[in-house]
Amino acid sequence: MPNNASAAKRMRQNIKRRERNRRWRSRLRTVESNFRKSLEQNTDIQKSEALLKEACSLFEKAVNKKIIHKNKAARKCSALQRQLNAKKAPASEESPETSVSE
Repeated sequence: MPNNASAAKRMRQNIKRRERNRRWRSRLRTVESNFRKSLEQNTDIQKSEALLKEACSLFEKAVNKKIIHKNKAARKCSALQRQLNAKKAPASEESPETSVSE
């Protein structure tokens, strides 16, 4: 229990901030999970791209609100983008590649 008024106020503030941060982190995990599920289910690539855009946007908003560090957001967006590119790659590899001979 807080011993003075300022400690009581800090405690109230910390409770509010903790709840707000938990909601944001949960939302970020949900968006990331939805994106990964869309890739696993082989749904439309455009849908996955839209989910990626939404996820990266939320990560940036979380950075601006100081929920997560900017490097973590960049790392997550990059990892999700790599997964999407890997999913796209097999489709583009089906076409024959031309090699340049000297």
